Amino acid sequence: MNILRANMGLTITLVLIIGVAVILATTGLFMKRADASLKPLWWLAGFFALIIAPQLLGHLYNAFSSGAGDRVQERPVAVAEPGVSPEASRSADDPLDPEGTGATNFDGEGVPSRRNVLVGSGMLTSFLSDTFWGRKSGTGTTGSLRRLSPKAPPTVGTTGLCVKAGNRSVRQMMSELGNGVILMEFLGIHTADPVSGDFSVGASGVRFEKGEEKEPVRGFAVSGNVMALLRNVVGVGDDFRWFGSTGCPSLAVSGVEIGGL
Repeated sequence: MNILRANMGLTITLVLIIGVAVILATTGLFMKRADASLKPLWWLAGFFALIIAPQLLGHLYNAFSSGAGDRVQERPVAVAEPGVSPEASRSADDPLDPEGTGATNFDGEGVPSRRNVLVGSGMLTSFLSDTFWGRKSGTGTTGSLRRLSPKAPPTVGTTGLCVKAGNRSVRQMMSELGNGVILMEFLGIHTADPVSGDFSVGASGVRFEKGEEKEPVRGFAVSGNVMALLRNVVGVGDDFRWFGSTGCPSLAVSGVEIGGL
């Protein structure tokens, strides 16, 4: 009995030591970033490798709404478009996943919710549609009409967007990319074109060099196209997290255009 108690005491002590070490390491990283953010750099123009933080990916995936594209292009939505990087080929909108805050059994039209695979096997497999745009495009509704508030008109969008986690840590992805930027914040992402998927938005983040974090950077714009970005994904992080109704890991992208504001 005494031996059992001693072993339990030792186990508890080890757990506490490991927990304190993790807290100190995390706190040290945050303090380092906070201290460095007092003297940010202003970024130069060019093409750079990026690591996109999980909280930003949901904004970029809004391009998978079919309604806006049909209104302008007046043609059926593209299905099974090739050319998406296999690294980013595991994306779906799943309103039935209870982990997301937007989980629901029905969409805004009363259509039963279902899991919609957006990207699979290196191909864009579908866009999201409500009844109207699904009938117009010939694909049928995906049960994706959202009513965000009594004051906002209904819109097609995601409710449980989920990008499957990979097996690389952010540090591993930084090491593989060498030099680049970790994007931490988008400024004005709502101005992205929902028709073409083109975007040019202000951003801020942390520069890394030879796989090591350096200093925060801000005052630059990130430009590109959502589909082109997905084609250039070279790594998926293991840091999957839910942010409201969007669950994503970090994504490593080989080259994106960056310019000064």
